[in-house]
Amino acid sequence: TSLLTFEPGNWSVAQTVTVTGVDDIIVDGAQTVNILLAAATSSDGNYAGVDAADRTVSVTDDDTAGVTVSTVTGAPLSEAGGTATFTVQLDSEPAANVTIGVSSDDTGEAEVNTSLLTFDPGNWSVAQTVTVTGVDDIIVDGSQTVNILLAAATSSDGNYAGVDAADRTVSVTDD
Repeated sequence: TSLLTFEPGNWSVAQTVTVTGVDDIIVDGAQTVNILLAAATSSDGNYAGVDAADRTVSVTDDDTAGVTVSTVTGAPLSEAGGTATFTVQLDSEPAANVTIGVSSDDTGEAEVNTSLLTFDPGNWSVAQTVTVTGVDDIIVDGSQTVNILLAAATSSDGNYAGVDAADRTVSVTDD
């Protein structure tokens, strides 16, 4: 409520003010909020201008910085150009751009379609797809396991700087 009204018939009955937290999708830690009680207005001179003490409440943050990486679909890959994919997205809105490097630990067996994922306050919740493509190496080497490495995030947002997403592994079938 934004207004409490006391009258001669209810002056001695306490009125409850309920404060409800707002879910904001931003990692901002616990916040202190001031509940301001304005000075009373009344034609009764004993109450006109009486200012009740303001109150403060603490709001606990339920958001965490993190990176969600989906499982790989389309694996195992074929050296003959097969592809597999997975997605990456942030768990909460960052205060600044967040970049995550992407690489294959064996580019002779599998390559990735991008070397860098960039998330910002406008696209943080949109999953970005990483495509992994098998590479024909003309060597009889059997099935190979390739690690797709996701580097620790870089950002001026301290909540995301250094957050390390889970790497993914793909199997590449020899042709």
